[in-house]
Parts: sequence; structure tokens; C-alpha cells
Amino acid sequence: MKRVFFILSLLIVFNSLAQSKYSLSQKKFKRHSSKQDFFKSNARLSSNGYQQIQSNHATGILDSVTYWGYDNNTNSWTHPYYKTLDYGYNSNHNVNIDTAQGWNGSKWQTDGVENNNYDVNNNLLSHTYSDWNGTSFFVYYAEIYTYNANNESTSFIQQIWKNNALTNDIKANYSYDSNHHLTSVLYQY
Repeated sequence: MKRVFFILSLLIVFNSLAQSKYSLSQKKFKRHSSKQDFFKSNARLSSNGYQQIQSNHATGILDSVTYWGYDNNTNSWTHPYYKTLDYGYNSNHNVNIDTAQGWNGSKWQTDGVENNNYDVNNNLLSHTYSDWNGTSFFVYYAEIYTYNANNESTSFIQQIWKNNALTNDIKANYSYDSNHHLTSVLYQY
């Protein structure tokens, strides 16, 4: 069963990487070439309007995901360059922790740890990426989400490590009509 999930995971990852225009660093920290692309990629249309994506993984319970690069010059897959492993789940099967590793040319080394926190409705409240500085982890990147009583995302804040502190980088506020359709998004940079 693990083998089936692993192969399915690889196919999904290969497909998403083959169609992606973003680099590893943009994927790792969910950074995009334009901030509008960021918000489009972090929202999905549901039956009751736009909602925040609750999970990065559509395959269910994972034990690891390996990301391979594709070399357009040789038309071949290169050595894997990034992987996530040691997934931890809460009682509702939401990923609440995983470890990120990068390939340094000869071996895998720990890059960081991702942590997620959810409310009682399984809405993602916060996501942090803690980077390894050689001796300890420090929060390098954070996302904070809020929701209304209908579980619709009402705000999003992205923070990045800058000048030895987490600093607000992007903020979005979402408004909905009485039919739960997204009516406005206010972006602040």
C-alpha cells in the first residue's frame, strides 16, 4: 500500500513540477513572481465561494515526498533536490508537522521544519517554516489565517524573516456576500 501511495505521490509531484513556472525557492516558501499569483494559488473555488486550501497534499496520509528536477537540455530527470518527510498528523488527519531536507550534492541535509495549526473546524490557522541555521531552528516564514462563522477565509498575513525578526510581507482581507460568494479582496504589501 505504501508503494502505491509513493508512486501516486511521485506522479502528482512530477505533474505539478512539469507544469510549474516557479523555482524551488519559490515553492519552498510559497513565493511567487507576482503577489497576485500568490493569492490565486492559495485560494480555490468551492461550492460556497472561495476558501483557503486546507491541505497541500491530495493523496491522504504521506510518509515522504521527494521532488525531482527536470533538465530541459538533456530531457531527463535529475537527482532529487528536495524532500519532505517525517509527517505528523493531528486527530483529523491534517498535517501538523513535517521535516524538509535538501540535497547538497552528496547527501541529504535538514533544511527546516514546517508546522501547521488548525481550529476545531479544520481551518488552517497558521503555517510556519523554521529554518536550520547550523545549530538551531528559527521561524523563517509564517502564514496566519482567520475565518468567519461560515468557515470562509477573512484574512491572510504572510510574514518573512527580515532584520532578525518576522516582518509582515503581504496581507489580504476577503469579503463575502450573503450567498457566501467572494466579493472583494484587499491586498496590502
